[in-house]
Amino acid sequence: MSKRVVIVEDEAVIAASIEMTLVDAGHNVLGVAHSVEDALKILDEYEADFVTLDYDLGTETTETIAELLFEKNIAFAWVSGNIDTVAKLQASKPVALISKPFAEKELVDALRRA
Repeated sequence: MSKRVVIVEDEAVIAASIEMTLVDAGHNVLGVAHSVEDALKILDEYEADFVTLDYDLGTETTETIAELLFEKNIAFAWVSGNIDTVAKLQASKPVALISKPFAEKELVDALRRA
């Protein structure tokens, strides 16, 4: 089943890789956000089924987005190079904790479980 996905990632190359993986798997990417502000705008504008969240966006973290997703019952996965920090956020109820560099199958499987 195709999902409507938002990607929150500050590194353009990684965001493009995530987008290509998801589109190739048949999902619809609604938008790519490089900041918390951009992510909140996209999530306000579109109805997402799933969100990939990088924890550290340079000078800001995405914990507030995770809280919002939990409240709205929108599935998400942490996709981060800082998996030790993200593992501490297990209480936020992510579908998956995916470390960078990620395996395409791991990302696609996370959406399948959502």
